[in-house]
Amino acid sequence: IDFLKLDLNYKKISYTFTYGSIKGDSIGMDIKSKNIAFHRLNIKFSDIFKVGYYESVLINNNPFSFVYFNPLSFITSADLNTGAKETTYNNTLMGFDFEINPFRNLSVQGSLLIDDINFSTIFKNDITSFDNKFGYQIGTMWTNAFTIPDISMVLEYTRLNPFVYSHRFN
Repeated sequence: IDFLKLDLNYKKISYTFTYGSIKGDSIGMDIKSKNIAFHRLNIKFSDIFKVGYYESVLINNNPFSFVYFNPLSFITSADLNTGAKETTYNNTLMGFDFEINPFRNLSVQGSLLIDDINFSTIFKNDITSFDNKFGYQIGTMWTNAFTIPDISMVLEYTRLNPFVYSHRFN
């Protein structure tokens, strides 16, 4: 696998960008080229609160594209605005997450995953709305629970809509 990765850190901000090629088939269909572009931004506002944002796109049958190689672009937006027919064959993911540490040894965290967003069908309730798939997670973790060293208690709820992590086409 060939890839290029950029990691930037400045005070309480960290950013990662990766662009690479992956090769494989898609349920028996040979694909000439498949690439991935990914980035993640983390902001630590304080020792108590931090947030993150990430995006990725699996690029189908396009050996290289400057549209996705720009580390400062919004990848999902760039994919939706290329106007290319291949856009519907690409697989995009985007998400947000947060962590709050209100007390020592206690954290509350959550995340939202958006798979293949299509703004024109987001509020429709027909077959076209299958483009928009969501998942979310909320949880809490208590370390050294009941003041017992190395004991952790975790409570978490995760919900994934049907067909999350799948795509419109093979």
